[in-house]
Amino acid sequence: MRNNVGAIDKIVRVFISITLLVLSFDKNISMFVMLFFIILSTVLLVTGLKGHCLVYRLFRINTNKNLNDKASIYEKNKISKIFSFE
Repeated sequence: MRNNVGAIDKIVRVFISITLLVLSFDKNISMFVMLFFIILSTVLLVTGLKGHCLVYRLFRINTNKNLNDKASIYEKNKISKIFSFE
């Protein structure tokens, strides 16, 4: 799978994840909100560190243009080598 999360997007995801995790331990919020923050924080942290977001893939969003350009060029070259009869 190709990465579809760019560098700035990764930084924002990790920052929001840490912020939500800190806010989840506030005593004035309900248990439901706390669990929601923890789950959302975990998802954002994993996708930020991994570099691949399934929601982005579903909606065909890509913030990692450079890596995918290199990967698509590699794939095109690989396919052309397979089908070339030299």
